[in-house]
Amino acid sequence: MPLSIPYTDLQAKRVIYWLIAVECGFALAYVVIHIWLPELTWGPFLPLSDLGGEKSLPTWFSVVQLFAVGALLFLAAMNNRQKEYLSNFALIVAGLVFTSLSADEGAQLHEKLDRHLGLLRISFVGEYGAWIIAYAVLGLLGVALGAKHLISVWRHFKSVAVVGLVGAVTYVVGAVGFEIASFPFRNSKDTLTLNLAAVTFEEFLEMAGVSIILYATLILANRLSTTRDPLRCESLAHS
Repeated sequence: MPLSIPYTDLQAKRVIYWLIAVECGFALAYVVIHIWLPELTWGPFLPLSDLGGEKSLPTWFSVVQLFAVGALLFLAAMNNRQKEYLSNFALIVAGLVFTSLSADEGAQLHEKLDRHLGLLRISFVGEYGAWIIAYAVLGLLGVALGAKHLISVWRHFKSVAVVGLVGAVTYVVGAVGFEIASFPFRNSKDTLTLNLAAVTFEEFLEMAGVSIILYATLILANRLSTTRDPLRCESLAHS
């Protein structure tokens, strides 16, 4: 019998509210410790609160959250009773994408890629952001190859697709938009505060975007686990 965890849409929404509250706490701690009062001796709280640090609580949180999305997509494939609307193959591939993003976040793979491409004099803006070019190409290729499945989700699970799209846009604005915005402020003490502010928005929007995607994934998994017509599920979700 497939593994399943029963929950309601309201319970899923409460989980996301708590996750975003935690993310607000991370952002506030970063602002206080790294921007507002950096002259104080914060001891271990300094590295632990670093939103962009490799060994910090926010980074661990992001890794776990991305992996949770991937794991939920795998679980949705196990419990999928509406394969005619969304195939298990699409769910598994999407799960692999998010587990790969989790590995990237934990191992800082795109930062390492940036450094290697920089040695080849490949960059997006100045000497930074080469990874954006590589990931943009992969992202566009993924959208093109998965267009049929994305259209199916939009057609049969529209409310879930809208929420997921909002989460994806929020994530990209943080990961790419504010990453690019921070380039002019790097490597200068005069613009250090602006760079740290950009990091705050970048990392918070990344975490919030994944939380929204996680909510959409929870709802999608719930819809797929039933044999009810998905269009009827959509009407029930708004009733």
